[in-house]
Amino acid sequence: AKYPVTYNWPAYWADLSGEYQIYQRLPGNKTGELWNGKYIISTDNDLVVMSNPFGPVVPISETFIRIWSGPFAGEIMEYFPSTGNIIHQNAVFIPLKNE
Repeated sequence: AKYPVTYNWPAYWADLSGEYQIYQRLPGNKTGELWNGKYIISTDNDLVVMSNPFGPVVPISETFIRIWSGPFAGEIMEYFPSTGNIIHQNAVFIPLKNE
């Protein structure tokens, strides 16, 4: 698989790799209860991949990331550069280095 051709990757793209803890998303994008499990974002064969069930992800703007395949294919996650947090549906992914 290859990414769509682009020459304007967001500045944050290289910083996504790492381990994330998942929390319940509360109103106002606040974090609630800590949920079990960790998620990993890594580079695999030049793709940025989020651990199951998400799969490859691709940036679509400076703050939005599209899930490229798997059960959430086509859904959008929001990235917050100030914290490194990623919001998807009812979950907040927080980089372990920021806890």
